[in-house]
Formats: sequence, C-alpha cells, structure tokens
Amino acid sequence: MTLSNKFNFNLSRERKIDILVYLLLVFLFFALVFPTLNNQTWEILDNWRQADTYSVALDYYRNGIDLLNPRFSYYGKYPQKIQLELMILPALGTLVSKLTEFSPTIFRTISALAFVISAIFLYKLSIERKNRRVALIASVIYILLPFSQFYGRTIMPESFALLGYVASFYFFSKWENTENFKDLLFSSVFLGFGLLQKLTLGFIGIVPAFMLLYKYKKRFLISKEVWIYGLISLAIPLIYYYIVGIGAKDPFVRQIYGIVVDTDRYNLLESLRYIMDTAFTGLTPIVSIIGLLSFFYFLYKKDLFVCLWYVGLLLSMISILSGIRLMYYLIFFMPLFSYATSVLIDEINIEPIKLTITVIVIAITFFNGQNFLISNAKADPYLDSIIGAIYEYIPEKSFIAINGENPAPISATGNFGYRLPMNEKDKPIKLMQAMDEGLEYYVFLKYNDLDKNFYKIIESNSDLVYQNLEVAIFKFHGK
Repeated sequence: MTLSNKFNFNLSRERKIDILVYLLLVFLFFALVFPTLNNQTWEILDNWRQADTYSVALDYYRNGIDLLNPRFSYYGKYPQKIQLELMILPALGTLVSKLTEFSPTIFRTISALAFVISAIFLYKLSIERKNRRVALIASVIYILLPFSQFYGRTIMPESFALLGYVASFYFFSKWENTENFKDLLFSSVFLGFGLLQKLTLGFIGIVPAFMLLYKYKKRFLISKEVWIYGLISLAIPLIYYYIVGIGAKDPFVRQIYGIVVDTDRYNLLESLRYIMDTAFTGLTPIVSIIGLLSFFYFLYKKDLFVCLWYVGLLLSMISILSGIRLMYYLIFFMPLFSYATSVLIDEINIEPIKLTITVIVIAITFFNGQNFLISNAKADPYLDSIIGAIYEYIPEKSFIAINGENPAPISATGNFGYRLPMNEKDKPIKLMQAMDEGLEYYVFLKYNDLDKNFYKIIESNSDLVYQNLEVAIFKFHGK
C-alpha cells in the first residue's frame, strides 16, 4: 500500500478545485481586511455594538468565561447580567488571549475566520443547488460586498450568525438530495447556532419548515425528522434566551422581540425605502437590483427553497427595520443576493457577455466594498479623543459616569459606571445616588448639553483634572 493510498491523498479533480477555492477565499478576504484587524473598538460605524461585545470579553478575561452570565459594564459600579446572544466570539477570543495577549486584533481575526467559513459554506451551498461556476462567482461577490468587508471582521456576533445560517442551508439542501438524516441533523444544529447568535434570524426558519411540510405533507406533525429539527433548531435557543434572561438587568433580546411584534410601529413604505437605501450602500446597487429581480427567475423556475428564502428575509427585514434603524441587520441578505446574482449571470448563454458582466459586477463590488471599509473601519475621531483622555487620566476599573447615550467610553476602556445624560429632563437624584455609591469620575462630553444645576453639583463635589475641546474629566473629592 502506498503512502498516498494509505492517507487518501488521491483527491478527485473536483475536490482539488474546491480546496483551491477555499484557500482563495481565505486569502482574498484577509488580504482585504488585514490592515484593519488592529483597529480599536471605537470605529466610526457601530462602535457602541463592538465596544459592548468587547466588554463582555474583557469580563470573561478578568472573571472567567460564563456563557449563561454575559455582563455589561455600564449599569452601575459592578458588571451587570444582560440578556444577550450566546457570546461565542468573546469566549473564543478570551481563550486565545490567554495564550497571547488581550487585544481587539484577536477578536477581529476570529470574527474574520468565522465569516470566511460562511463564505466556504455559501460556495458548497451553491454547488449543491447549481454548479461550481455559480459557486465561485457567488462566493467571491459575497466576500467583496461592502457589508462583508466591514462587518465580516467586526467585534460583533454577526459573522457567527452568518456561519450558522449559511451552513444550515447547505446541509438542508444536501439532505434534499441525499435524504441522509445526518445532513438534516447538521442543518438543525447550525440553524440553532445561528439563532443563538441572532434570534431575529428566526424568520428564515420558514424555509426548512415549509420544505419539510412540502415533503411530508400529512405526516408533517408526526414525522420524527420534523420534531427533532424543531427541538434542536428552535427549542434549544429559546431555552437559552429564557435562562440568560432570568435576573438580567436589561432584557435586550426580549426588547427587540417587543419591537418586532409592535405593529403600531410599522410603516411598510418607509421600511422598504430604508431597506433599499441600506441595500444600495451595503450590497451595492448592482447586486441589490439583480438580487431583487432574481426572485422572479426563481419563481418562474419554481425553486421553492429560494423563493421561501426571499420571503423569510423580507418578512424579517420589514418587521425588524420598522422599529430598529440598524443597518447591520441587512447583512443576512448577502448570501442570498450573492447566490441569486451569480445564478442570473450564469443563465447568460453568450460567454463573452457573461464574462464581461461577471467582471463588471465583481469590479464594482470590490471598489464599493473597499471604499466602505476605508471610510468606516477607522477610529471615530471624536471618540478617539475622549477615550484617549479617559485612558490617560482615569485608572482602569474606575467607577465613572458619562453624559452620553453611547456606552463606548465606558465599555471600551475597562471601566464601570453609568450613562447619566443629566439634561433638563433628568433629576439630580440619579447623580446623587451614583455619588452615594462611590462615583469616582465624571466624564462630560461637550457635544451634549449639561443642565446648570447638575454642573453645580459636580463642580462643588469634584476637581477638574483635564479638559479639551471635546471632553472634561472631573474627579470627585475623596476618591
């Protein structure tokens, strides 16, 4: 027996191509985002969300990893439990940090790896449903999209949510062809994992639900496959969110659900307009338009799986973005639109035209993506000045308060405290209570108004230790 036979090195041509594509996707994405992996958490875009996730990791690093007890640092003198998604990124980053150093680079690199794995699963999904040419174009477009280049390396749970969701669809599509129960089981596990990273992905659950209904028909409610799929993909995430919500200072996930089901907030036309504007920014106009038009192609082809995919995402976006104006919720359109764009391009029968359109789409996506990344993946200049002053004049783990809604100056610096806007609508009792608890520093962000009565309380109980054009830092007496 030769060495190659013993270790099964005789790979098929298709397998060799797949491995080369995997390596290409990894190299391509890391080449695009590598200059930004050392960035601090207070980037221009979504700095509050990145700082929040980073602060959970910092708590894990200091006090040990407790996946059922994620804590934020801006609800008082000590970290407080918050109802959050399963904090896999903070946990993995913390484990790696024990071997190296604790820095945003570790977490951005892990996030980028998770995103690249989602791109590999999109490639495999596209092969399962179409062919390798469609798969290559779809995965490259996916890698190059503006939202991919930025959010694929942020310190947020989105990369892991994409990994779970795309992997789930790949294994479900594979199960449709093989009817191997193992593939269906993997699909349910990955969908459950995706929901643990982002519960609002629940709308895409209509894809496997209706596909299973279509297959089993009258046996749907008595099929063991249906029950097992539902228990793993839905019941486990719901149990987790229930447990992590017990005793939570702030029920973040439940609040989002409340917004989703609050139909009084809905304005269909306004929501669709916001979705389109955001799609043109994050998915590029050309991919957004082709992706939308592709729905009619899949409808014509009677591709129930992909049509349900469109419906699930559209319901999700209309519901969520009617109440939450956060553009990163639209990243879940990226796998679908990348795949749909590639499929439509592949339908062109004249090869020179097909090649030309492919090059145009990829070039536009690349340049738009790089422009979006360069514009947003850099330190917010205002926060950079504020946080720099906090690092210099306030010791880590201090009890502080700020007069802004953005928690990044607390979360990103390793301190604890409160957000106390203290304008005319607030009452002095909040400040007095914080002082009774031992408030050590007050960080006055000058872009916000500070009521003169509050300022008098601060001035009479503290000393000004630093100020510039953006911020003033007060240290309370006896602290």
